[in-house]
Amino acid sequence: MIPLSALAFCSSFLLIHSVSAAPPPSAKEGWYARPTSAAEEGWWSAAPTLATRKGSWSAAPTSATKEGWSAAPAPAAEEGCLNQANNSTLTVDVGHTEYQGFYNETSNLFSWEGMQYGHVTRFQQATMPAAVSGTQLALAQGPHCSQFQANGIDSPVFPGEEQCLFLNVYVPKALRCSRIPAPVVVWIHGGGYGYGYPDAFGTATNALDFDDGKTIMVTIQYRLGVFGFLAGSEIHQSGESNLGIYDQILALQWVHEHISAFGGNPEHVTIWGESAGAGSAMMLTQAFGGKLGTSLWQGCISNSPYEPIQYTYDDPVPQNYYNSMLELTNCTGPDNFTCLSNAPYESTFWAGSNLSQTLSPYGQWSANPVTDGRILLEPPSQALYPGKVNGEYMYAGHLTHEGHVFANPNITTMASLNHWFDSLYPLVSDQTRDLVWEIYPEAQYSNDSYTNNYLRGAALVGDWTFRCPAYWLAAAFPEGKGFKYIDNIGTAYHGSDLTYFFNDAGAASNESSARAYLVGSMTAFWQTWNPTTNPAVSGLDWKPFDAATAYNEITYALVDNTTNSDTYAYVSAFGVAEPSECTFLRAIGPQIPE
Repeated sequence: MIPLSALAFCSSFLLIHSVSAAPPPSAKEGWYARPTSAAEEGWWSAAPTLATRKGSWSAAPTSATKEGWSAAPAPAAEEGCLNQANNSTLTVDVGHTEYQGFYNETSNLFSWEGMQYGHVTRFQQATMPAAVSGTQLALAQGPHCSQFQANGIDSPVFPGEEQCLFLNVYVPKALRCSRIPAPVVVWIHGGGYGYGYPDAFGTATNALDFDDGKTIMVTIQYRLGVFGFLAGSEIHQSGESNLGIYDQILALQWVHEHISAFGGNPEHVTIWGESAGAGSAMMLTQAFGGKLGTSLWQGCISNSPYEPIQYTYDDPVPQNYYNSMLELTNCTGPDNFTCLSNAPYESTFWAGSNLSQTLSPYGQWSANPVTDGRILLEPPSQALYPGKVNGEYMYAGHLTHEGHVFANPNITTMASLNHWFDSLYPLVSDQTRDLVWEIYPEAQYSNDSYTNNYLRGAALVGDWTFRCPAYWLAAAFPEGKGFKYIDNIGTAYHGSDLTYFFNDAGAASNESSARAYLVGSMTAFWQTWNPTTNPAVSGLDWKPFDAATAYNEITYALVDNTTNSDTYAYVSAFGVAEPSECTFLRAIGPQIPE
């Protein structure tokens, strides 16, 4: 097992395969529910009204207990405050209830944590929470969603809670009484669609250190593992696949409707994710064939967009996962969907945990997004083209050595390399696999620390899972509106950039300028849609992505314990044409499926 601490850890994940396009909804923009009539398959209607189950989770302590946090009244209000929140109690009306927030004297952030945005019914789209009278305390993040472990990766495993659709809002003190609505960034955590929560990989609000108090941050939770991404023909017929993505859309609908009460601008929203969170952002970008447009967000930051093996919902692999769940929960009877829908939560969780650690390919979880013909219509290689995407601006990138975490370290011989490849891409023919290894020749990969064949596998999975999706995302947006980068800071392994986003204390002192450039350019993007408008990155001419021109390599000096100094490229913004490996992947995408 690879320890989580040694990985800097995995995060994002997604994929697709074509079925038939489904028009987006009509009645209420942003709310989607599966039709009840079989004749309406693939068409959408407005979601049902308030959920019938009463009650709402409350971040319940009667007084704040976090260090540095105070439930006391906020600093004195000013005349003309834009926010609808009461300035003495920090109470905000979000439609179904009121939430009272708190003030952090250490970080100078006003905070509302653990606000419910959706009610869960297993294997169905979430609905609006039931109305709750009175004021709910929003003093702590909500219960985590279920946490699963990938095959070969050591991470915490615990059931969490099924009712886990909560979000958090953080408002810098400088914006509390601003008359100008502030930009909003929505953080989508990673974790392979099977693990994670808003602060799993560091405190997300630390990214605001380079923001000068100009942006409101929202962090969200969404269903994971078998509760969020189980697929199969029965799920498709009676429930819904890709529920974690629907949860994210529901959260974005909540932001659109309520963020103005916190001083945010619902017309200036950026979605931001890393790994599976970046993969989620990629799926949101292509959701409903691009028919959402800019209705819920306008900008997107996708750091290492994770694209695992994405099957069609009824392909043999996802169907086998579903059938295995039935066996492990004793639901093999004729009405197996109803049985599984009503099985005890914890026994269902442990069945899913068993599958994730035994049936998944190395380094992956068992339940991932699928092409369902409803929300995900095509594979990313086919969906990510101009005119087929949501949002207006894109900032996408990846690290240099993404694949080292995901290639099996036991790969040594050609036979073991082929065995690993076949487990990861079981639908690829032997003939195509042989063509793949011609693109990744053994002679090209040599390192004293690794076998050549392991490095070939790492290069392939890094390209197919992260590098190519980042190129496709940047190229899918109109000229001047897509930006692309390559991060070569430190080891540049997958997840190593999280240190720079969230935990400056963990960064090497001689790499502090790297964080300034990388995070500074991101904060500039979510404020202005241009990564070079932050003073922290002054002098950086970061041009939009252009497939015809190469440009812009930024360097820093790395000094050892003696007097030697070498200059290394740590962030590169490239506009070169799509790599040949990615062109090949586009060509064979339908048979992988990616």
